[in-house]
Amino acid sequence: MCTRSKSDPSHPHRHNAPHNEVLSALLGAPASTLDNHCGEHLSTLSADIDYLTNTLIVHESNGCLLAVWQDISIGIWGRSATLPLVLELENVRDRISSHYPKSSSMHVLVNGAGLPDRDARKKLDQITTASEQRLIGVVTVVTGKGFRVSAIRGFLTSVHWLKRRPYGARVCSSIHEAVHWLAPLHTERSVTVDPRALERLIMQLCERPSMNSESA
Repeated sequence: MCTRSKSDPSHPHRHNAPHNEVLSALLGAPASTLDNHCGEHLSTLSADIDYLTNTLIVHESNGCLLAVWQDISIGIWGRSATLPLVLELENVRDRISSHYPKSSSMHVLVNGAGLPDRDARKKLDQITTASEQRLIGVVTVVTGKGFRVSAIRGFLTSVHWLKRRPYGARVCSSIHEAVHWLAPLHTERSVTVDPRALERLIMQLCERPSMNSESA
């Protein structure tokens, strides 16, 4: 079950930026080259929508995948985050923030991934503090069972409570629970999110070879 760690923020103005133009700027590529890649109409969202087609994988290495879907940054972690990987994440956050006034973030820990190391945690805190007024929601999924996994969830939940950030924040035990919490919150304050499509996207990203426990 998801653990709620902060009351939902007040309702800001909704924002629906032209998707191709924004992603063109994010990638540094002409918008015309993204027509097929990013041609989703938000009003037609259904259970059959494939978000993977419209997702940009901006970093992928053994045990780490960082991606962008619209104004949601996604991190799949099959290893503990290090400072170089967090700097890659900062680059993703900066790109999104330069084109969207509000955004959300979702992180999934798989294959027994642990907490970021000390330097990475310090940098993550700096990134979060700098962008907290522009965040809608942050959700972290810690997959698995056992004492160690429970301890990580408990630690992350306590951090959210202590920081008292001005955005929604949760720690969940499953991707299903996480997307069904984030989707309505993000939809209310930014672009429309279909939780079923987002869940399929996250599952597809988790199944990529870079997340294979042997290679990570």
